[in-house]
Amino acid sequence: DSENESKAIVDRLTFAMEIEDKDMIVDTLNEAKVSRIQLDPSLFKQVMEELKKLSELGCYKDTARKTKRFKHIQLAIEKAKEHNTADPDIVKLGQLQEQLKELRNEAIVALNVLEKPLMERVLEKARELEVSNELIAAIQMLLYDMDEYCLEELQFKFALRLNDKKLLLKRLIAKKKREASGDAFSFERCPVLQDPESWAKKSFFKNLFGAEKRRLCFLQWTPENIHKPLSKNLSKEQKKQALDLFNNLLYYMQDKAHETPTDCAQYVIYTGIHNPALRDEIYLQIMKQLNLNSKAESARKGWTLLMCCLRAFPPSATQNYLVNFICNRAKDKDQLLTAMYSKMMFGQGEILQINDIRSMIR
Repeated sequence: DSENESKAIVDRLTFAMEIEDKDMIVDTLNEAKVSRIQLDPSLFKQVMEELKKLSELGCYKDTARKTKRFKHIQLAIEKAKEHNTADPDIVKLGQLQEQLKELRNEAIVALNVLEKPLMERVLEKARELEVSNELIAAIQMLLYDMDEYCLEELQFKFALRLNDKKLLLKRLIAKKKREASGDAFSFERCPVLQDPESWAKKSFFKNLFGAEKRRLCFLQWTPENIHKPLSKNLSKEQKKQALDLFNNLLYYMQDKAHETPTDCAQYVIYTGIHNPALRDEIYLQIMKQLNLNSKAESARKGWTLLMCCLRAFPPSATQNYLVNFICNRAKDKDQLLTAMYSKMMFGQGEILQINDIRSMIR
């Protein structure tokens, strides 16, 4: 019986070492000790080495599972390779390592571009894997601890650093939307505008007749010609051009009949390209004719002309007021702002051919 028991202990130890079951090895050794079975010295040495190996590997695995740190997982995998062991836990740690690699790369991208959806997706994956590290903590801080204004400023600076034109344009538009929001940049408050009371007066002898009506429609759509430019500080020649511009605007928007309205739009665009002093006047006139315009076709053409002008030449003093106007009233606000800031940042649209203009305003 003693011999059979000894053989059974040896067989169990051999099997436990083959399957690398540390607990089974320890239990079998304890059983041998209780039964006072003496193991062969060479077998005992082999068992002790196996126990040491498995204990060491177990420590590495436990650390890797607990911390879920890339370096700890790598150490556990390397230790398993060193001991030439096929441990199912190591296979799982290898899978976790690949997931952590992917998460780390996504976190780096998210922190580089500071895109909210990307950062939120990284945090969702981190929660699923139950992972927390410096990158995850940085993303959490940006999303939950930093106010919207600071985050937008940081996003803009990062885009500048990356020199990514597409991303920079996106960040600039978001920044300008925020800066130009609120009543402070309502286009009625644009500093280059004339005083409504003064603008409404035609002459000293005609101050009363029709002045109130003109004052009320100073910045509202009208089917009639204006008698003065909307902006101030224009020369005599520029004032005359401003009136011609508005007349052509009426023709193009079909508020007045004209045989070739596209020619009228071309006149407005070319004047803006070649006469920078009249650019703000043009944008103010377009905004005026879009404000409270109940004629669908007229309004459609007004937005079309605004897009063409934004692609052709930038605003100056009217910039923030134009952004505010677009954000509050336009359906295609993103396209309009993209055209505007593409032109201002990268000079796109500076040289427009006649066919380009005709295709845009048709």
